[in-house]
Amino acid sequence: MKMKNKQPFFTYLMMILIGAGVMTAGIFLYIDNANFKKTALQTTAAITDIKVSRDSNNKKSHTVYVKFSVNNEEYDGTLGFWQMGMETGQNVKIYYGPNNPNNFRSVSGTNFLPLILLSMSLIIFLAGFASLCNLYIRQILINKLITKGTRITATVTDIIQGNTTVNKRTCHNLICEHKDEKTGNTSTFKSDDIWTILPKINKDQPLPTINVYVDLKNPSKYYVDIDGFLNENKIFDLTQIVKN
Repeated sequence: MKMKNKQPFFTYLMMILIGAGVMTAGIFLYIDNANFKKTALQTTAAITDIKVSRDSNNKKSHTVYVKFSVNNEEYDGTLGFWQMGMETGQNVKIYYGPNNPNNFRSVSGTNFLPLILLSMSLIIFLAGFASLCNLYIRQILINKLITKGTRITATVTDIIQGNTTVNKRTCHNLICEHKDEKTGNTSTFKSDDIWTILPKINKDQPLPTINVYVDLKNPSKYYVDIDGFLNENKIFDLTQIVKN
């Protein structure tokens, strides 16, 4: 089955792959922490410093420095975990390797980080999977409309900016109208999301037409034939471009 709208398809597929990747990382982290805790010992470390840095997107990150003593020998290093409320001088619980105290981890971090990763990955995975399923169901409906629906010719009256934004790109939709010669009633149709750069319509020229496939038993079910319309290079004013 040919997918009519490939941009969201690849976006949702990427969400599924990212979700699966993060989930795998969360599982491996959970297993690694579980194995570490089997032989690790627990003690208390003091926070000596918390450094805050920002990336190119002005997003904050925190590096927590701690020190602790094992058998009257002092160790220090970065905790690898930060949570709201941490302050310099505060004590935190850590696990450390009995044969190598320099290998230490936050107790809170070993408990929460895998849970956070698994929760985030599950949300991303399910969102991508559900969206992909909806897209697939929509494609089945489109194929059914094309093969069994009634084709009518509508006039494209406008190109509007859509409500969906992916990777800082915003989709567009075609608005078209069809007047029934028998009843005189005018029906308005809105296309699926379009991710191609579209020129604005020059209303001083003859308005372009487009095929719309409609289920006459249920007119709310229809498909505006975007592919056929774009492939036919209808009349546009190419001096005015709708920017994504």
